[in-house]
Amino acid sequence: MGALYQIVLLNIAMYFASVMHTTSRSMPLMPVDLTLGFTELSLNISNFKNHKPYNLPVRERYRFKNRVHKLWVHVTDKPLSPHSNTNPRSEIRTEGYDYSRGVWQFEGQGFVPKDTSGCALCKCSGHT
Repeated sequence: MGALYQIVLLNIAMYFASVMHTTSRSMPLMPVDLTLGFTELSLNISNFKNHKPYNLPVRERYRFKNRVHKLWVHVTDKPLSPHSNTNPRSEIRTEGYDYSRGVWQFEGQGFVPKDTSGCALCKCSGHT
């Protein structure tokens, strides 16, 4: 068995601090719509760049079936490139939109099998 995690990135501090909202102390708590004000944008295959062990084809660590992206990595896998000092990885990077301006939200679901270690479901990084 594993655990199902819903990943929602939207100003993480706001999310954890304000999952429930009230307008006054006497009013009941109401759920906050975390997508309010955002516009949904489509992603297609041209928006995805796969990273995988350098010595394997993408199909050995990635499948897309029934709208589900499946990635996996083994502790014995090679890193991203022959001269890399990073750990093995299997990941999808999104491209095609300018994420350097404004506020962006990503929502998805991830499944991590029980007893898995060293896993990152989502990493956000910025470059200046």
